[in-house]
Amino acid sequence: YADEENLIKALRGRANTQYDEAYAFGAVNDPRIMSVLQDREFMAAYVRAREIANREARAAELRGEDPSKYMLRQIYSVDPTTNGVRVTAVPDVRTLDYIKRGIDSIIESGFNGKGLSRTEARSLRDLRSEYIKAIDEATTVDGRSAYQAARQSFAGDMEVKDALRTGMDNFNKLDHEEIGRLFRGMSDAEKQAFRTGAARNIYGTIMDPSSNINAAQRVIGSPEMQQKLSTIF
Repeated sequence: YADEENLIKALRGRANTQYDEAYAFGAVNDPRIMSVLQDREFMAAYVRAREIANREARAAELRGEDPSKYMLRQIYSVDPTTNGVRVTAVPDVRTLDYIKRGIDSIIESGFNGKGLSRTEARSLRDLRSEYIKAIDEATTVDGRSAYQAARQSFAGDMEVKDALRTGMDNFNKLDHEEIGRLFRGMSDAEKQAFRTGAARNIYGTIMDPSSNINAAQRVIGSPEMQQKLSTIF
């Protein structure tokens, strides 16, 4: 289970160069995004985004690196007339991506029974998908979005965790056709995470107490299992 965080860290590090290119796009002044940033959930996600960025900046300092690149734009301020919080600056791609990571954190907490209900977490997850799609479209130049390309290499913490857990919990339950469909929609990072989870699932099958000691036969004894393994490896 400790592999989960290690895997995410390694895969995110591998995609760093692509994310640097995506962040170089700069400001994203899209009316859809500016509107959704007014939502309470996105304001809360921005707070978490700054916490994530601050921790990464501190880690960079300890490594002797320049922490300034982890600074997010201050896009919210308090309206003195109403005392309410509102968007007052155009966000850049880095800030929008870190807000996505903040949303991931909120959703994860909801599915773990903290803060949101599972129903609220699922609805926020749907909103998050549309938010990401809007960023992809707003950052597309000459038919290509560097942000979308970076995500295709490393989809995101939540997607990688989902893929890992799906492989670990459901590999033995899924048909090979369904696994093939899932794989076609996965990033490289998600595929690697799913394989890791599936390997842990297979390990559990082999180590399950039984009078049958032929572990290989237990794993690849059926044509269906052979097709499932062929699909992911």
